[in-house]
Amino acid sequence: MALISKARSRVLAFAAVATTTLAPGFAAPAAASPIEYMETATGSGTLNGTAFTNDLITITAFADTTGVITVMPAPGGFFVNPGGVATVTVSGVGSDTLPNAVVFVIQGPPLGPSAGFADSVQNLAILDTVDSAFSTYALNTAIGPITGPNFGQSSTATGSGGSFQILSPPGLVNSTFTAVPGPVVGAGLPGLILAGSGLLGWWRRRQKVA
Repeated sequence: MALISKARSRVLAFAAVATTTLAPGFAAPAAASPIEYMETATGSGTLNGTAFTNDLITITAFADTTGVITVMPAPGGFFVNPGGVATVTVSGVGSDTLPNAVVFVIQGPPLGPSAGFADSVQNLAILDTVDSAFSTYALNTAIGPITGPNFGQSSTATGSGGSFQILSPPGLVNSTFTAVPGPVVGAGLPGLILAGSGLLGWWRRRQKVA
């Protein structure tokens, strides 16, 4: 439980910069390839003011591999893809768009290997999956389904119709992350969210804590 509590305190410091130009020092793959990221879990929480208990949660993002940004290079790297359109669906409750959601993978300790979704404004994870399979994964290929532990009690993600949050106790939620080739929805969105220098600051602070 100590490990879970320590991991649950992590912060994904996405110092977002709204721009359509890649910032110097951040690399993206040259070849475009549509990709669909999906993460599922059974848990409890709220969606737009409606509480749910032990229901299926599905978060999906349609994006392109050209949107993948290298924050820290492999091995032990940190990669994000902020260029997709993400939605969350809770079985029996409904669905909503998550306009601030980004997909991330952390290949090494102290916060990985893990992959999932984060809110770039709240600077916190929404839902993530921990598994050694992510130690060499960089968001630009298919993977999974990979099932592993999740930290539970996530940040409050902003939704188009309100907000979404997982309130399951830490250590009691397993999740599954999958990436498959897929169509691009919303390609060319203005104001592509890029990870800025705050990501590096977060990375260094968390390494010191660990």
